[in-house]
Amino acid sequence: ADWDPLMDTRAPGTLICWVRYLEEPARGEWTGFQFFLAGLNGPGEPKKTLYFMKLNDRAMSFLYERYNAEGKRFPKSASSGVHFADWPKGRWRMLAATWGGGELGISQNGSPFVKMAYDEPLGEHKGDVRIRAPFLREKGRFYQVDEVAVLNRKLTDEEVRALYVETAKARAKLKGR
Repeated sequence: ADWDPLMDTRAPGTLICWVRYLEEPARGEWTGFQFFLAGLNGPGEPKKTLYFMKLNDRAMSFLYERYNAEGKRFPKSASSGVHFADWPKGRWRMLAATWGGGELGISQNGSPFVKMAYDEPLGEHKGDVRIRAPFLREKGRFYQVDEVAVLNRKLTDEEVRALYVETAKARAKLKGR
C-alpha cells in the first residue's frame, strides 16, 4: 500500500482509549462490544485480526485470532475482569492494550498490564482498522469511545499508571466547565 497505516503491528506498540457505557444492557442479552479491530491479513490469506472488546459482563479483552488455511481458529487474549455492576453507567475507563515481544497486554485505569503470550509474530497490518462507536442516535447504542491514541512502542506498567493519573486529572477539569 502507498499509504501509512494507523499502526505498525510488526513492531511493539500500544493502543490507548477511553470507553464508557451509557445504558444498562438488557438482562440476559449479550453485552459484548468491539470498539477496535484491525485486519492483519491480505486478500487470499487466512484471516488474522486484533480486537479490543468487552466480551461479556465478565471481562475486557485484547484478542488476537488467526485461522489456518483449513479454517481452524487459534485465539489468544489478554483479559482483565470488569463487571457492569462495578462499572457505573456513564463513567469513563481508560483502556490500554499492548502487543509485541511475543505477548499481548491489557490495562484498565492505569492498572499493571495483564499479559498473555503468543507464539508467532503478528505480521504486517494489511486490512481495515476500525474504531467503532455507534452513532449518537443509533438503535442499541450503549457505549462511547474517546481520545484514541496508537503509540509505536509498548508502555510499561509505570508509564500507563502515570498516563492514567495525568489524563484523568485533565478530564476532570474539563467536566467542571
